[in-house]
Amino acid sequence: WVSAGPSLFHMLFRLMCEPCNKMEVDFGPIYDPNLEEKKDALLYSRRVRDQMGTWFNLKVTNHSFDDVKLQALAIKNHAPAESVVIEANAIREHFSMKLDSIKRYFEAFLKLDTDKDGKLSR
Repeated sequence: WVSAGPSLFHMLFRLMCEPCNKMEVDFGPIYDPNLEEKKDALLYSRRVRDQMGTWFNLKVTNHSFDDVKLQALAIKNHAPAESVVIEANAIREHFSMKLDSIKRYFEAFLKLDTDKDGKLSR
């Protein structure tokens, strides 16, 4: 992801080495909100996201930047990044947990995952 990718210097250097950079932009149809969506921006954004997924044939999820942070923690500890694909927002809502608590549980899991395969080893 962005935080785990190449540095800004590296990206700028590569851009300067290519005199012509091409990009393709796809525009979907205009989405007009109904009255309910005009009153609730979150509802509107979710429906636009879902519609964009349909238009461009993409899978949509409720992953957040916290999920990216957890994946970076997994990679740092030599665990598979897929082991923390959990939708942190759902965990936070259901269990009233903050990201720090989720990280502590994940770190405890890492101690039990001695072979670093994303599964409990003991």
